[in-house]
Amino acid sequence: MNSKKITAFLLALTLSSVSFYGCRNEKTDESESSSVSETTTVSEETAAESKTVSESSDSEESTGTADLKDGIIVNIAGTDITEEEYKYYFFYAKNYIDDGDESYWENDENGEKLAGLKKQTLDFLFANSTVYKIASDNSVELTKEDHEKIDQLVNEDILYYNTVNSSSGDNFDKYLKDTYCTMEVYKKAYERQLLESKTVSALYEEDFKEHYFKDYICTKYIQIKPSVTYEVDENNNPLDTTENFYEILEDASYTDEERAVIDKLNKHAKAIDRDALKATIPELIDIINKRLDEGESMDSLMHKYNMDTAVDLKRDGTYAGYYINKQSMPPEFCDVAFALEENERSDGSLFINGYGYFLIERTPFDEEYLEDYLISLYMNNQNYSYASDYEKLCLETQKNMKITFDKDYDSITIESLKK
Repeated sequence: MNSKKITAFLLALTLSSVSFYGCRNEKTDESESSSVSETTTVSEETAAESKTVSESSDSEESTGTADLKDGIIVNIAGTDITEEEYKYYFFYAKNYIDDGDESYWENDENGEKLAGLKKQTLDFLFANSTVYKIASDNSVELTKEDHEKIDQLVNEDILYYNTVNSSSGDNFDKYLKDTYCTMEVYKKAYERQLLESKTVSALYEEDFKEHYFKDYICTKYIQIKPSVTYEVDENNNPLDTTENFYEILEDASYTDEERAVIDKLNKHAKAIDRDALKATIPELIDIINKRLDEGESMDSLMHKYNMDTAVDLKRDGTYAGYYINKQSMPPEFCDVAFALEENERSDGSLFINGYGYFLIERTPFDEEYLEDYLISLYMNNQNYSYASDYEKLCLETQKNMKITFDKDYDSITIESLKK
């Protein structure tokens, strides 16, 4: 994971309430956000939808200035924002506004560009603070086990980052420094994500399961597409394929029968013979069924043969499965999947034009997985719009959230935070 990717990963957590869960800050004067509108991706979405916290309420008492504790830049609804946390969001927003071009900040004599940057930063922090306020209002807290889980996730991130970048000499500490982040801020991102998930679950889980989650089933499947990958010459004539149909994986075991049919499929792919390829895939499916009957796990065979890589891989190395309703997959797939009983599988003969062959197994719900990802299913359920209950609660909560700036807030500049 390089620095760019891990930054995006961290922001997916730290901006969860802005860009995904719906806890947006709806307090702005759009005429004052022109400089923020030049941001991209998450920042662009936020700038378009959110409103600046400096116009946070009709009440003059909703904002104020005070001599806050040392190291605290702003307090939002009782949540202290440290200089370290503010700095991270400040420079993240800055990076997306100027895209690395420091000259953007020149000729800002009236301070409009800096003001736009500070408003964008506060938008992020205001939305984050809404998570804490709603959790507190509903007596939702993180447990000792939650914090232990977060520590484990952070340690896994550090190990992964250092391993991937070992050849370059880069390490996680340098990454944090380069992104103006600290370990405390990084860990807080996980804490906030988990706290918000627990809050949404506490408020809506039972109703969601009772009224809407019944429309879902969990499946694991192996998708095999009879497609050929090849390059073309200057006359657009196909050259030899650049990839095998299947590669033999070093971390998987194969029978001689499996290796023989894989060799056969690879030869058809090299010859760009789609008809022969399609005719041979059922031979592989027969072998997969045989391996399942002999006790090899669905997860192991998915690892070797599934061409749909969107399914989540859990930390124990098994697959979470696909949680689907009848609107989320092609009708032909749903006809087969919903007709299965739990722990029953299809024979693999299903072929859907444009998608390929499917061998489907219907599995029980994974309660541990649901505990972690129920909020994602909730927010993406077409019959349970994310923009309804939780977002309304966020907006109502934000109406009474007071912001207190430190007396030195107005003196904040790009140069002062870089020191």
